Amino acid sequence: MGMKEDRLFSQWETGIVTHSAKETEAVAATFAQSLPPDLILTLAGDLGAGKTTFVRGLARGLGIEEDITSPSFALLHV
Repeated sequence: MGMKEDRLFSQWETGIVTHSAKETEAVAATFAQSLPPDLILTLAGDLGAGKTTFVRGLARGLGIEEDITSPSFALLHV
């Protein structure tokens, strides 16, 4: 990783707080720009924590336009 990526990852270690879904998506889209192609990323959090919103932003940052939905939401509404 380069210097830019090192700074971004160290910022993530200390934490980033967002105040809206739109802001979470924007931060994730920016984060996506610095991810190495072979990275495996895992997310953990309570229901409603914003994991799907974050992944939606990651997808947009990677140029993925498909609809991103929550697997938990689908399971809870079967």
